[in-house]
Amino acid sequence: MARTDKNGMIDGYMAVQSVRRSSDRQHERPRPAEISSEGTAATPPAHATEMAPGKSHAFGHTALPTRHDIHCYACGYQFVHTGKLDRVLCPKCKEQLHTGDKTICGPFTGTIQTVGTVTIHSGAKVTDSEITASVIRIAGECHKTRLHPGIRVELQTGAAVDNAKLDTVDVLIEADQQVGLDAELHCKSLQVMGHLRASVTARECVVIAQGAAFQGRIQSPGLVIEDGAAVRADMHIQPQSKHNAGAQA
Repeated sequence: MARTDKNGMIDGYMAVQSVRRSSDRQHERPRPAEISSEGTAATPPAHATEMAPGKSHAFGHTALPTRHDIHCYACGYQFVHTGKLDRVLCPKCKEQLHTGDKTICGPFTGTIQTVGTVTIHSGAKVTDSEITASVIRIAGECHKTRLHPGIRVELQTGAAVDNAKLDTVDVLIEADQQVGLDAELHCKSLQVMGHLRASVTARECVVIAQGAAFQGRIQSPGLVIEDGAAVRADMHIQPQSKHNAGAQA
């Protein structure tokens, strides 16, 4: 026990012990509680090694709703629909639009109207028909058929279109597809990512991507040939003057 010589005085040994006990209490003092935005004390987060095994520590995320570019086949109005394509009402003409995808696998004659996708499979033969859809994929035959795609036409291996007048339409040849067209192709723009043999007249631009191949004839105000593309064609590239562009518009 420490000695006391006078009232209110302690010796050196007691002073050292007192300082040590004070230092130990400071190290053992609990961390102050964090205050949440509601003003209440929040429990401090546990150390990573103390968390229960098997718990997921991934950050949460919010999925944004899907956006669809819609071209109303009733009035021609273009708008964006957010969410599922289960019920679409044109905001301009108030027409209830068909949304389902359609598939043609054999002979077909008739009319299809949808804001979904229409796929004409290899071996199918469409004649005397009218097809309106956001995207029209063709791997079969289309004879005397009017095509009205809201977004584009995709030509695949085996496609045969004898009335390929798509002056206001974008046409895509997908990668790994080999397409040969006997009829001249008229379109708004053309993007070739696969192989295409055709005579093409495009109102805006033709793009031949890296790894793609084109053979035939190209007439267009714009042409882009990426490095690695193979081209063997008769080309007529003449940019439109402002006068001609205004006349066509």
